[in-house]
Amino acid sequence: VTFDNFGDCHRSEEDLKEVAKQRCKHIKADMPRFLDECGYDSPLWNHEFSDSYDGPTICMGSAAMLIHCLCSLGAKRMVVGHVVQDRINGGVRGRIWRIDVGASNGMGGNAPEVLEVRKR
Repeated sequence: VTFDNFGDCHRSEEDLKEVAKQRCKHIKADMPRFLDECGYDSPLWNHEFSDSYDGPTICMGSAAMLIHCLCSLGAKRMVVGHVVQDRINGGVRGRIWRIDVGASNGMGGNAPEVLEVRKR
């Protein structure tokens, strides 16, 4: 008998794998296409604003794209992850905040950090 992360009991490892496979198919079928894409342009995987790794600088083209995105959304700042940094850091005069510090064991087990957001 095997238990999965949802607490469900399965008769065999094969049964567990089949249930997991069916759950993935169901989730994927309901997911908007742009979220399922794994390419560089997907909003989930785009590193455009994070590749400067722990530095305040970002290339001019990326800065212009960021400002355009923020204006289009009526936002002042963007918070991004998926590219591990040594510490939480910002760029483009505080318009972008990179918060992935690799706190999970699988990504380095670094000390967690917190970005506190306050309304002025």
